[in-house]
Amino acid sequence: MEPGHLEEVEAAKKSKGDSDDDDEADKERKKKQCQGTLKMHDITSEDDPDDWEYEVSIKKKSKRNKAAMQRVKEGRDDVVELIGVFVKELKLKKC
Repeated sequence: MEPGHLEEVEAAKKSKGDSDDDDEADKERKKKQCQGTLKMHDITSEDDPDDWEYEVSIKKKSKRNKAAMQRVKEGRDDVVELIGVFVKELKLKKC
């Protein structure tokens, strides 16, 4: 390669009709996003996980958000299990 060879290379320009796969994936992901809040209180190792407060809420009442809220409510056991895994990993890092 000769000095200055990069000056000859012209960057490929995108036209309005062209799009990256990443851009399309981002658009699809945004279409499928749901927003809500999961609040948990009184989480202690002494209490039974069934006694922990678990509150799921959404602001926008779209069908997608309502369905997601229902899934999170029904998935309480999975969330509690993941919290247990998280706590075990924290304990391992402390030692």
